[in-house]
Amino acid sequence: MQRGFIVCIIWEVLSFTAFVLNLTANSSDRWWVHAKDGGEKTFVRAGLWQVCFNMYRHRFDYYGKIYHGCWWLFSPEIRLLRSWISNNWLRWVQTLSTLSLITAFFAVIAALLILRDRNNFKSTKQVLTVAVLHGVAGLLMFATVILFGIKGKRRDWMMNWQFNWFGWSYHLAVIACIIHLLTALVAGYQGMNKYLHDTYDYEKVQQEIEERSKLTRSHLRNRASPTERISEAERHQFL
Repeated sequence: MQRGFIVCIIWEVLSFTAFVLNLTANSSDRWWVHAKDGGEKTFVRAGLWQVCFNMYRHRFDYYGKIYHGCWWLFSPEIRLLRSWISNNWLRWVQTLSTLSLITAFFAVIAALLILRDRNNFKSTKQVLTVAVLHGVAGLLMFATVILFGIKGKRRDWMMNWQFNWFGWSYHLAVIACIIHLLTALVAGYQGMNKYLHDTYDYEKVQQEIEERSKLTRSHLRNRASPTERISEAERHQFL
C-alpha cells in the first residue's frame, strides 16, 4: 500500500504541474515573437488571445490608424485586423487549446478528490478516470502545438515572418503536453494494476495450486515402477 500511495503522489504532482503549465501557456502572449534583428519591427508578439504591435499601420486601413500596444483579439479596437489575425487555423488552435485546458481542469479536480482520502487511490475507476482525462488533454495540446507550429510560420499571417520565432509560451505548451501524457501513463499504470489485482483472485489461484500439488504428490506416492513391483514380489517369495 505504501508503494501505491507513493506512485499516487507522483502523478498527483505531475497532474497539478501540467495544469499550471497549460493554463500559463493559454493565457500568455509569447507564442509567436519578434526574435531576430531586422525588418520593420512593427510586430512585437502574439499569443492565442492577444497581439502586440509597435507603430503598425495596416495597409487596408484607409483611416490611417496606427496600432501601438497590446490588444485582446476580440477587442473592437482591432476589428479591422481581426479577419487577418484570427483566421481559420488560429480558431482551431484556440478551440483545441481551450478544450485541453478544460479537460486538464477536470483531471485536476478528479485527482484532488482522490487525494482527499489516502485510501481513495485504491479506487480503480477514479484513477483510470484521471488517466483518461490527462490523456485527452495531452492529445488535444499535442494537436495544438503541431497545428500552431506548422501554420504559425505562414508568410501571410504576421509581417516580417523571417524575423519571428516561437516564444516561451509555445515551449510551455509543449512541456505541458509531455507532462499530461506522462501523467496519463503513470496513473493508467497504477489503475490497470489495481484493476488486474481486483479481477484476479490470488487466494483462489494459490489454493488451486496447492491442491494440485497435493494430488500430484499423492499420485506419485501411490504409483510404483515395474522394477519396484518385481523386487517386492521376489522378496515375498524368499520370505
